[in-house]
Amino acid sequence: MLYHYPLGYLFGTTGDDLKYNTVSQKNYIYWFRGFDTQQDLSTYSNYKIPKTLKNITVTSKTEPYSFSGITSLESVSFGSEVTSISQRCFLNCSALKTVSCPNTMQYIYEYAFANCVSLSSFVVPSSVVTIHTHAFESCTSLSSIRIPISVSYVGSCAFMYDTGLT
Repeated sequence: MLYHYPLGYLFGTTGDDLKYNTVSQKNYIYWFRGFDTQQDLSTYSNYKIPKTLKNITVTSKTEPYSFSGITSLESVSFGSEVTSISQRCFLNCSALKTVSCPNTMQYIYEYAFANCVSLSSFVVPSSVVTIHTHAFESCTSLSSIRIPISVSYVGSCAFMYDTGLT
């Protein structure tokens, strides 16, 4: 069982102290507060994400684990108001192929895209100053990444196990 922080602002809460749980049933991934997986999930209809979600546009701050484990997700774009990608935000999004970041992006946090095995290229915007540890770990299809001179810090193991990079 995976325990996650809230899905950004989508569910009306952003407190780091509120942990949520995910359960995969039928065609949805359910997000709910607490740890009781035996509860009636039908009462959480506003907290479900289709398992078939393929494309998203992020227009506000992301929370840790916001979209982690959504294996159908193929494309992500960020609005200009987004300045960072939170830790483990897209962890294990195995179908993720395309990411579009604005020139307002400044930070890519720990494990942000770790284990996104379908991600083959990534353009780091010229506004980014920090790529944290393990940010792109195990992105085995990653064969191209452009890191601008604006990046002053690349954390340890940021590209660990990225066997496609040469």
